[in-house]
Amino acid sequence: HRLLNVDHRAWMYGIRRHLHTFMSEVSMFVEAAEKHARICKTKQIRCPCFDCSNNIVWEDTDVIKRYLIKRSFVDGYIIWSYHGEAGGTFNRIDIDTGFDEVGGDDANENDH
Repeated sequence: HRLLNVDHRAWMYGIRRHLHTFMSEVSMFVEAAEKHARICKTKQIRCPCFDCSNNIVWEDTDVIKRYLIKRSFVDGYIIWSYHGEAGGTFNRIDIDTGFDEVGGDDANENDH
């Protein structure tokens, strides 16, 4: 097994966000996130900015870009587990597909 080299993610936290390098890397991140969303058959992408912390989804990637440039990335988001990367475990299931609602809600209604 090859260990993930996180040095290539130093740009996320180590440089000023107004620099062209940061903005260029943010654009590449958004492209990867869009590709992952297409694979998951959704248009919603979790925003990894400091304030949204991968808990809020957006369909407009320009919003995500603006937030990342203004607010930076949430601390420690080196492995993009919500955007298609595998770290130790793979978190692709976290995107709301509606599957939980189908089984869970129907089962609860029958109990009442």
